[in-house]
Amino acid sequence: MQVKTAYAITDHFGIAAAYFSGKENDKYNQHSIYDDEAKSLSYRRKLGEISAGYFSSVNTRKNLFLELYAGYGLGRNSIKESYRQPYYGGGFYSNNYDLFFLQPGIALHHKNLFQVGIFLRTSLVSFKNSSTTYTDDILMNKNVRLYELNKHGFVFFQPALSLRLPLSRKGNLNLNTEINGSFNLSAIPIYNRTAIVLMGITYSPRLKK
Repeated sequence: MQVKTAYAITDHFGIAAAYFSGKENDKYNQHSIYDDEAKSLSYRRKLGEISAGYFSSVNTRKNLFLELYAGYGLGRNSIKESYRQPYYGGGFYSNNYDLFFLQPGIALHHKNLFQVGIFLRTSLVSFKNSSTTYTDDILMNKNVRLYELNKHGFVFFQPALSLRLPLSRKGNLNLNTEINGSFNLSAIPIYNRTAIVLMGITYSPRLKK
């Protein structure tokens, strides 16, 4: 689930806020006969952000916009590993993080047909307050890579493509689709989702006469 809101303070300056909460579940060893093998990994992610920025049209039709936003966010990750039999327990890992980001973008607004935008976000992420039941050997494993994340800063390049299609004649209700990427630019490797697709509804209560 993702919720976003934005408000234009003037014709060129805006503020925005967003909240994301997601749950994922990876299953494996489903056909194994051994009870001491893990069967699933459950992920829970939360993130809240605020930002402010500048935007302006760059053509005579005033339908092509450039924008630059900067923001700050707070988030939390948790991972839970489950086994086929509760007797063998499971693993748990969680941490908090904060981030600063800079996001330039370009967007084309067609009055009646669509709005499309490309955004090139760069985020600086710092992890903290980790808690786990795993040993250091497991956290350092090349297939895990969760050891001492709080001692390193990470930079992610996060491009996004957004497409908005009108669902109402007035244009205040739209179907919105986003394709988001996330690529680690740091020397320290870390596992992350490199792509995610989001779909939702956008509503604008302020209508033009």
